[in-house]
Amino acid sequence: MLSRCASMHLLILLISGSLQAISSQLLTPGTMAPYSGGGQRSRGWGYVRDPAAGFFVGGSSVKDMNGVYKRVETIPSDLLKHGRASDHFQLVYRKWPADAPDDMSGWHMVLLGGPEGVFFHGGKRSEWLLIDPSRVDRFGHEGDTIIPGCCDRWRHLHREQLQSDPNAVATVPQDNEDELPWQVIYLGDPSMVE
Repeated sequence: MLSRCASMHLLILLISGSLQAISSQLLTPGTMAPYSGGGQRSRGWGYVRDPAAGFFVGGSSVKDMNGVYKRVETIPSDLLKHGRASDHFQLVYRKWPADAPDDMSGWHMVLLGGPEGVFFHGGKRSEWLLIDPSRVDRFGHEGDTIIPGCCDRWRHLHREQLQSDPNAVATVPQDNEDELPWQVIYLGDPSMVE
């Protein structure tokens, strides 16, 4: 049988061990602790075979550009410039308020291909463009993908309006990175763009 002193020691050790375990989980206001994770992380790749029903574009300081872009079949005639034919537009998305009729104006996000032998930025056969309401190609992204990236994968475009070569790109060092689309999110369900 344990002596009274040994029993107290054992009790103190048990209590202090319990308190230490409890206190390591409690944080006082203003303290930080590393996150050890609590859920399962995805570890894999997915494949998207179908074009998006739409995209959410956000994070740009160009506020009118941010929003939901819905896939459309009709291409406004004033987008057909620089010798672009309607069959060069592989995918077309347009941003407009859901409660307003579609008047074909507003921002467009397009996947543009070219005639045989024409290559775009990065040697690709197509490119993504964000085109503003005045029909200026504002931002470009490498093509050959049905989902464009975000952030600095996009670049400012400075194409001259009357130039006949759609591949002519001049980069101006004063470009503002805050204007780039920092979020481009695939919307696969058509009900998400209605």
